Amino acid sequence: QLEYLEAADGHQAVEVMKRSRNYSNDPGAPEVGLILMDLSMPVMDGYEAMAALREFMQFSDLPIVALTAATVEEGKQKALDYGATEYKTKPLKRDALFALCERFLRPLGRDNMPLDHLV
Repeated sequence: QLEYLEAADGHQAVEVMKRSRNYSNDPGAPEVGLILMDLSMPVMDGYEAMAALREFMQFSDLPIVALTAATVEEGKQKALDYGATEYKTKPLKRDALFALCERFLRPLGRDNMPLDHLV
């Protein structure tokens, strides 16, 4: 079972992550294991949100997959420069999404509780 959190814009994504266990160490908060970051969002775009998250030590190793509808190769380097772990174009096919999750997320815990969340 995969659980996920949503954010409507980049600013909200940063705020969601600041309430995560990754940042707060609150055992009642969700632990995020992978971020799928749309690069084109209102208020704060994905580039700015990735840069803001990477400023926090707690998120320095957290995988962030940048998603865009653009196919320009320059966008890939810019996304990587702003903190993306990987760059994918949309639409992201189901198999590709599952492959990302398998690669970046840990399996279920002993009590079958998910250990990771997706933002």
